[in-house]
Amino acid sequence: MNLIINLNTVEKKLTYSEFVEPIENCVRESDIFDLDEIENMEIEKYSHIILSGTPLMETKYLNNKNLFEFIKKCEKPMLGICAGYQAIAKAYGGEIFECKEIGMTEIETLVNNPLMEGNFKAYSLHNLAADKIQDCIALAESINCMQAFKHKTKNHYGVLFHPEVRNQKILMNFLKI
Repeated sequence: MNLIINLNTVEKKLTYSEFVEPIENCVRESDIFDLDEIENMEIEKYSHIILSGTPLMETKYLNNKNLFEFIKKCEKPMLGICAGYQAIAKAYGGEIFECKEIGMTEIETLVNNPLMEGNFKAYSLHNLAADKIQDCIALAESINCMQAFKHKTKNHYGVLFHPEVRNQKILMNFLKI
């Protein structure tokens, strides 16, 4: 069983349909919890954790200390998508900065890793990116910023683009870890 954490704090069906439902459609056996339910999750029953994306103007998750503590303490494989990437990056001391990419983005894989390989196009929808993430290595980049990273000792990954829209194989590869 997998866990999807909905980082959207605005209660609107559209944000769920756009950022959570596509992940749910790729990752069939999963439970979904909202960010405000993070303290009540029985984490031991899940094999993998995915943190969803959010709309461009939604950034409340970046102020959620419970989320960052959860990320740092968690030993389960974790994948942060877009906003989830930013949350994992911030949990590990990363610096968040403005980097707007909307639409198809050319991605270059930098190092061999279990999620992706080679150069490919991905769908991006973000205003923010991260760098200087402690204990993490860059896995991929675009011309503008780091697009994917991995924690050096944990199976915690972040991808800035949206593999649930295009590149669903990345989600399937993550579930094999």
